[in-house]
Amino acid sequence: MKRHLTPELEAKLLVELAARAKSLKTANVLNLKCPCGKLILAPTPAVSSLEDRQRGLVKSRIRRHLRDEHQLSDHIIDIVVSRAFAD
Repeated sequence: MKRHLTPELEAKLLVELAARAKSLKTANVLNLKCPCGKLILAPTPAVSSLEDRQRGLVKSRIRRHLRDEHQLSDHIIDIVVSRAFAD
């Protein structure tokens, strides 16, 4: 179900989500909730030996949420995910 947001609110939501995802890089527990209120990733302990796999999990959950809940294009989703995980 698409949430009908103004472009300004949608941009704000995407920026906030990217910032939250970026903060997971140093977290001991991976927990991600979209600014729209939906849970994207339930609390999961961060394990250093699984860092790449957990990063992939977070990316796929963000992609699925943005595609299914917000019905964003793959192009916009790629931009948000790449900015969220840029070093």
